[in-house]
Amino acid sequence: MKKRLISLLAAMVIFCGIFAVTASASLAFTDVKTTDWFYADVENAVSGGLIVGKTATTYAPNDNLTYAEAVKLAACIHKKASTGSTEFAIGKPWYTEYVGYAKANGIISKDYDWNKPATRADFMDIFSRAIPSNPGYGFTALEPINNVPDGKIPDVAMTHPQADAIYRLYRAGIVMGSTVNGVEYACRPSTNIRRSEVAAILTRMSDGSARKKFSLAGAGDGLTMTADITDKYLTKQADTFEFTVGVKGGSGKYTFEWYVSFDSLSICLKKNVTEKNSDSLVYSIDKTYFNEYKEIEIYCVIYTESGARITSSVASVIPQ
Repeated sequence: MKKRLISLLAAMVIFCGIFAVTASASLAFTDVKTTDWFYADVENAVSGGLIVGKTATTYAPNDNLTYAEAVKLAACIHKKASTGSTEFAIGKPWYTEYVGYAKANGIISKDYDWNKPATRADFMDIFSRAIPSNPGYGFTALEPINNVPDGKIPDVAMTHPQADAIYRLYRAGIVMGSTVNGVEYACRPSTNIRRSEVAAILTRMSDGSARKKFSLAGAGDGLTMTADITDKYLTKQADTFEFTVGVKGGSGKYTFEWYVSFDSLSICLKKNVTEKNSDSLVYSIDKTYFNEYKEIEIYCVIYTESGARITSSVASVIPQ
């Protein structure tokens, strides 16, 4: 698998120059350890010349990917799977030709703020259409291999604007989320996609045998959301917001655990054990917080004495 993947990625970089830098001959990054979950994916991508380090000794696995870079990768993958080539003309700005190709082939239908970091939800939306339905040249279609029923991804309700794309990639084994405060398979859709995650996704997109198999058939059984939280917009220097969730099902008392997430750090703000099936959080936010943190998010984990468990949507607080 690794040899075929390296050959495929090497062919892509020869034509496409995805990151416009020279490939590293070996994995000698001080910030990527053999015990890291993404080590093998970074090794494959670097060996194939698709991704390189920020320096000769650092890969920067936690750095974000921009929308322009995401669309470039998706366009190259689609063209390679369709024609065997990833050759594009040089445009101004540099991403122009990739954007045009992506629009013409149904990968995207709108423009993004190209130099901003891509969210996981938007990245998954773009990549859910990066492989054509009948691919060639070593690619495998995004066919379902996992049982992920509607509504079972803990923080992606079917009302989420990118739900179809996110569920498609979960079902195809391209992504499987992460464990957040004990909740498995969380997507964290409004957070940014990182270079470590991109390496893993490229591996699974390029080689069907690398895709992850799992099932969410029983996830959250016994609980469903009756009220959920949504994004808030901070228009004043400081503001106070109220977030409310509601559930039904399960048995016994309900436990509501409210969390605030600053980038990748989550802190439990409040834990309430009650017989009521709804709960609220009042939270004050000052615009100066955003001088230090790129994003502030709120979510709630709800569980019952019977063992049922569900996680609310993740609400972003957005300064304006």
